Amino acid sequence: PRPKEAAARIPTASTIDWHALHRFSPTGCRCDKCAAGGATEDPYVNQLAVTWCGHSAFVVTVGGYSVLTDPVWSRASPVQFAGPARMVPSAVAMEDLPYIDVVTISHNHYDHLDTAAVTNLIRFNHGHKTEKVSSSCLSKTGQVDGNFTHPVFVVPIGMKTRWFVPLKKSVPELDLDLVVELMWWDTADVAAAVAGNRAKKQQKPVGELPLFKVVAVPVQHWSTRVWTDFNKELWCGFDIAIGTVQNSSAPPIKLFHCGDTGYYEQIFKAIGEACGPFDLAMLPIGAYEPRHLLFEQHIDPFEAVQIHQDIKAKHSVGMHWGTFMLTSEAIDEAPKALAVAMAVIDDEVVSPIAEEVGAVVEDPTIPNKAKLSHLRKSDFYHSDPSKLPLKAIGDGISSSDFVIPYYECKKPFRALKHGESWMIGQQPPAAAPEAKL
Repeated sequence: PRPKEAAARIPTASTIDWHALHRFSPTGCRCDKCAAGGATEDPYVNQLAVTWCGHSAFVVTVGGYSVLTDPVWSRASPVQFAGPARMVPSAVAMEDLPYIDVVTISHNHYDHLDTAAVTNLIRFNHGHKTEKVSSSCLSKTGQVDGNFTHPVFVVPIGMKTRWFVPLKKSVPELDLDLVVELMWWDTADVAAAVAGNRAKKQQKPVGELPLFKVVAVPVQHWSTRVWTDFNKELWCGFDIAIGTVQNSSAPPIKLFHCGDTGYYEQIFKAIGEACGPFDLAMLPIGAYEPRHLLFEQHIDPFEAVQIHQDIKAKHSVGMHWGTFMLTSEAIDEAPKALAVAMAVIDDEVVSPIAEEVGAVVEDPTIPNKAKLSHLRKSDFYHSDPSKLPLKAIGDGISSSDFVIPYYECKKPFRALKHGESWMIGQQPPAAAPEAKL
């Protein structure tokens, strides 16, 4: 589809009210209500919330931290006049992001690592109102202001040397000490670096911050940005543990950002045993067709649900869909197939031998609780159309006939609208303002 047609098929949330969604931090909320000064008390500080910025980019806030994953706001291409363009504009403008403490980048493909987005995060992550770097970060002699800071970047090994070091030539504000490289199963504690950033920004010491540990975990993928650097940088997923404020004895909030991957049972079960359970997992569900070409590098929605189970995730959110046309499936197919996959594990589907859609048929061959990686959307109808209304799922059914309100799904693994926020687990105080979604 053309961009306008694609955009019409991808729901977008209304304007995000960062204030109502507890977008506070020790540096202050960036919404207009708080532009004159930072919030001193945050009733939502331990509330876990995730906002989808498109493709694999999320803003996750919890424990007073704001984390941004795989920031991409441009074309998924080395040049901006050709290559995969955004089919749906980002519902979250970079200048409207909250103050970002940590950025994780899973690998170097252009749909996960955007030079312009990283440059903007380095130069403009200042607080409420950003100014041009020429006047706010650099002195007349070209030296970086001593109080200037930018997010901590956590990346797989090889990316710092091969990508960030060359970037510093054009972005002198980049502090390479704030770029942390990890090999698979390496661990980094970035709380001290974040505290140092906040002390610079506020020009005064800050107290000890809650735990913030990142572990790079293996996934099945590959890396390249130009034809000469194939697999010379690593790729990974991230296990992130964040402590809660004012309750150091409580277990940390556990996050998992997968990046790109094919399904490999031993890997994900090992991650589940070593690192799980996770409070929130961000898992790819799109860019999977044709399967005979992509099965080793991109999972489909059924395999994503299998990973959701393997890593022991309490909640998961789909990513890597609805932003770029990278593969042959319809741009809005992935979350619909995800809804079917979730129905499978809830025993809500029946065999396609049913005479009419929605008929309940006893069929012992349906492996409702078995490995989902062997299942496909064409194998099932739904047994309760009132829960997931659709005409049919099967060969010969077009995407326009495949109607599932996936963004209304209340299951633990769901897809979001562009720019939608999902508040997970602990609920805000009753007197708190209601979020605008």
